[in-house]
Amino acid sequence: MSVLIPFALDHASNEMVFVEDVPRGAACGCVCYACKTPVIAKKGNIKQHHFAHEKGKAAALCEINLQRSLFWMSRNLFTSHQTFVTPDYDYQFSCDLGCQTATYPITKSAKVNYQQVTIPRTKITKGADVIVLEVGDYQLAVILNFLGHSYTHGYQGLPTVQINMQPLISIINEHQQNPKSAIINHLLVTTNNKKWLYHPRQKVFEDKCQALHQAQQEQALKIEKTRQQQQETQRQQAQAAALERAQQRQLEMAAALAVKRQQQAQYEQAERQAQQAAIATAANKTKQRRASIVASVNAVKALGHQEAWLCERCKFARPPNDDNCHYCGGQDYKVISLSDAELALIDRKFYQWNYAELSCEVLPNEVRLVSSKPS
Repeated sequence: MSVLIPFALDHASNEMVFVEDVPRGAACGCVCYACKTPVIAKKGNIKQHHFAHEKGKAAALCEINLQRSLFWMSRNLFTSHQTFVTPDYDYQFSCDLGCQTATYPITKSAKVNYQQVTIPRTKITKGADVIVLEVGDYQLAVILNFLGHSYTHGYQGLPTVQINMQPLISIINEHQQNPKSAIINHLLVTTNNKKWLYHPRQKVFEDKCQALHQAQQEQALKIEKTRQQQQETQRQQAQAAALERAQQRQLEMAAALAVKRQQQAQYEQAERQAQQAAIATAANKTKQRRASIVASVNAVKALGHQEAWLCERCKFARPPNDDNCHYCGGQDYKVISLSDAELALIDRKFYQWNYAELSCEVLPNEVRLVSSKPS
């Protein structure tokens, strides 16, 4: 469900106001807090009461959203009030090395009276805002958190309370006609949405737990040192025995490796000889096939033709208008010229185009040259 914005800036007083506190329509006298253009108060009986920009280019470019407006309204509410209820704080601390989790009561929920509100210029992180309350002779930081997860530490060493701002969206949806009192209650009164992030009293318990942690850590280090020494002695003994076994094994492996290398050398020599013979046979076959293809071209030339049809499959030539290849029976062909200039280069071209290899793939066996078309 989309949430409409029920806050705006009163043009006359320059204060944030709720839509329920102003007249309906343009008579509200309000402007958008973000872009400072006029807004109208929509207070019907069906939709949530809210402010909307007057139609225009400025309204289309405005980047206001509910989260930013809630930050602004929260600042305004803190500034216009003087009491804030803090939650209970039971501090928990746990050590890494056997120290059980300890819970220490730091403070109970209390109503704090503050005299002034300070808004720091720098933001602590995206999705969170901070307000500093002047409470007598100390300061209290309040973090307004929209992140969906807890902020991790206090603000600049000050006592710090965090308020979860996410429920405000549901509050506005549930109180569409009059969310003001519910928002004030959420921010300033109720404590179930608040959490202490830091309180100066917790330092005493942190020091106590850290001292216990350090003592246990030192004891654990002593135990670990003794264990490591025992392990080192066992390791050295095992290493000596393993070294003796390894030396014997290396001797055995060296003898076996010498035999294996000799066998491998003999195998590789035989393999090279076989490959060389195969390459020579293939090269001779390719050379003979290219000579046969060239001979088929010359045979067509000898019949008095100025062109020949070269079979696309087996690359042998046949006279023009012979429908089927004399050698493979294929019908596809390409026309080649039988001029003296072309014939002078034909062997080189057939070599460059790998015609002999392609022909051997189609007709692997030896081919007898055909002098004329079969009857």
